Amino acid sequence: MQADRLREIAKVLKNHGQRFSLEYIGTSNVGFVLDSWHCWQAGGTAEQILTLQVDEIIAVDLNDAPRGVEKRAQLDHQRELPVS
Repeated sequence: MQADRLREIAKVLKNHGQRFSLEYIGTSNVGFVLDSWHCWQAGGTAEQILTLQVDEIIAVDLNDAPRGVEKRAQLDHQRELPVS
């Protein structure tokens, strides 16, 4: 089972003081990548984001969706901000 494997990886990393980030699974050293674009696309709300604790968030991806493109027409790999 995938979750069992990821949990074991997280345990090994924890023993070395490292944190492991995924979007929706966890042990005490596993947190969320808070991706505001994916949250927006999924119909998530600010209230849902505010339920997260600071120590649960390891990274934040900003919503850089292109202007003028309807929500349903947005593509994950087409972003407003340049990638460097």
